[in-house]
Amino acid sequence: MILEFTSGNFLSFKEKNSISFDISGIKGAEENVYIDPSIESDIKLLKSISIYGSNASGKTNFLKAFSFMKHWVLNSFLESNRVVEIPVTPFLLREGYIDKPTYFEVIFFAENVKYRYGFELTSDKIENEWLYYSEHKKREQNFFFRTEQGIKYNNAWKKSMSTKIDPIISYVRPRVLFASVLAQFNIPIGIKIIDWFNKNLLGFDYNSDYHINKTASLLSDDEYYLAIHELINGASLGFESVNTTSIGRYRQNEKFGQDFLEFALTDDLDEYLIETKHDVYNAENKLIKKVMFDLKKNESEGTQKFFALAGALLTAIKNKQILWVDELDSKFHPFLFETIIKFFNSNKFNHRGAQLIFTTHSTQLLKEKILRRDQIYTTSKNKYGESSLLGMHTAKIRIDSSHEKEYFAGNIGHLEKVDFGKIQLDLFGEPVNKKK
Repeated sequence: MILEFTSGNFLSFKEKNSISFDISGIKGAEENVYIDPSIESDIKLLKSISIYGSNASGKTNFLKAFSFMKHWVLNSFLESNRVVEIPVTPFLLREGYIDKPTYFEVIFFAENVKYRYGFELTSDKIENEWLYYSEHKKREQNFFFRTEQGIKYNNAWKKSMSTKIDPIISYVRPRVLFASVLAQFNIPIGIKIIDWFNKNLLGFDYNSDYHINKTASLLSDDEYYLAIHELINGASLGFESVNTTSIGRYRQNEKFGQDFLEFALTDDLDEYLIETKHDVYNAENKLIKKVMFDLKKNESEGTQKFFALAGALLTAIKNKQILWVDELDSKFHPFLFETIIKFFNSNKFNHRGAQLIFTTHSTQLLKEKILRRDQIYTTSKNKYGESSLLGMHTAKIRIDSSHEKEYFAGNIGHLEKVDFGKIQLDLFGEPVNKKK
């Protein structure tokens, strides 16, 4: 489970900004909070966090920050030999920041232990890297701390190892993370870090063929088959069942920019024909037969997205994973979107502790107070192009006030208002009267 994520000097985020799943003593909607029975403490974590904000305010960039962190943890050992530079993009709108390191840190729980792992890097090298841990009611201790001068590590950890650490350090190149090297040599703590990052599922476009085929691949599993069909029926999409047929290997033909990090879509996958079963009625409204629709060709984009998202939601819930979704509400009716969030926050369905981070423009959740105040973050961008995050629970607003009204009033971060009426240019001139 994730407790906190922080990033700075990345894309539009000049300074360090964080989201936290710690409930911080705030009361309300207890069903939205998960207490992990395996963590022997009173720590309570939120099941989901939303990020609101104007267009181009930085919502997606914050998800991209974690996406990059995950990518370099999993791949720096292999990619450092074939790339000239680390593919990181710092804040470019302030002189001097292109040469400053970009910052990433995540705090998470794994097997009753809290870990704090992070690093700072430029396009040329890793400048700092650290890993700390703390067991229940014990002081935080370090596994290692890396600087340009070298790597210092915990002697107790060194003595407990069956493998010698010093020879492994020789494989740590300027662009390679020490955590990645540890995993390559099957060092338990390195494997644990890799495993945790692999439990984070990121989706920037759930209408893509990739995600649709991913859900289709789950239907061969009886548990997923039943669960996916339950969700489809509950969403009232106009059909009750789905048939899938593998028609070959899936080949990535969608073009994503570098910012969307193509490495997220590299696993082997089949291409599926996905058919939805619909009823056909005669003139007297009597059911006479069934007809099959090709989901990718004949169903709406909202239906396609729901099908694709259903697989990701259920995978996260079943395996206690963390799901990051950009513009989760897009192409969904507000009531369906609200139902999806209630579903994920419920104790009935999400009782294993899966977590969700999503960006959205829909204020339906604010209007109905579906989310707690500590589940609501906003992004805003100032005139210098700098994005910042603000948690509603840290804003100076009344507890009983309307979340939606406070958001539109700009009291939960700055909300940029758009007014084309200010445009002074006469775009096309005065209308010309045609001669008869």
